[in-house]
Amino acid sequence: PLHPMGVGDILDGTFKLLKADFKTLFLVGLIIIFPLRLAGAVGLGALVDSWIDDPNVENQFSAGAQVGGSLADLFIGLFILPILVACVARVVAGSYVGRETSRAEIWNRVVKRTPAIFATVLLSAAINIVLFAPVVLVIVLAVVGNSPELLILLVVLLPLSFAFYLFFVVRLYFAAVVLVAEDAGPIEAFKRSWALTRLSFWRLVLIGFLFSVMTSILSSVFTFPATFLSLAAGPLDWLVLGVGVSIGTVFAQLVTSVGTVLVYFDLRIRREAFDVQLLSSKLSPGL
Repeated sequence: PLHPMGVGDILDGTFKLLKADFKTLFLVGLIIIFPLRLAGAVGLGALVDSWIDDPNVENQFSAGAQVGGSLADLFIGLFILPILVACVARVVAGSYVGRETSRAEIWNRVVKRTPAIFATVLLSAAINIVLFAPVVLVIVLAVVGNSPELLILLVVLLPLSFAFYLFFVVRLYFAAVVLVAEDAGPIEAFKRSWALTRLSFWRLVLIGFLFSVMTSILSSVFTFPATFLSLAAGPLDWLVLGVGVSIGTVFAQLVTSVGTVLVYFDLRIRREAFDVQLLSSKLSPGL
């Protein structure tokens, strides 16, 4: 939509954009996320099964597969989601200017920007480490020194660290989109994201919360049936559950990625009159 959007417009626009380019977006998500999610589940399941050689312990492979899937989800969220967001940014940018984006164009564009994307991820991780380092230090000192007084300090320090973490996550959240949409470098992408999110913190927190709830519900649509089917799958229960959860993860991450890109364009419309730029055909070089 070429106008400032409310929260309802963003939620509605996310599904409309997803529907309009579903084949391309789903294939991209399937290629990027599905193998990693399933490989994490199968790999750790096999590892646990080989470690625990006890006939009295049942379903060790399934238990390991579930833990492996959770670790894969963490890895996807930290390192793979920014790449998916970058792919979606290219597709949605094309939709905004009324142009279809081929899959080859998506891959070529994103592959070129992958080093910058990973640099952005590492910089974000460094910021998070700095924010939570005092908390970890206090915990270590409290345990090693057997000092309950330090735990009282932790009660104050932990919420404070989380508050700063949330602030920086929101302000720097759109860096991956900027990298692809505007051909920016990692530092410039952080600066652009910081500028675009100015005075929009609580609105973005609300949108993020709604998307978290929505994607959790969407994932459960695939997870619950897969869970019941796995009960009747015998030795292959881990595979049935892994496939179902992996597909749910693909859909959930696609919704998150499309929503992220849509909010990015909404912020540009609000801050920079991007709608007027489009209508006057004065597009940025990245689009």
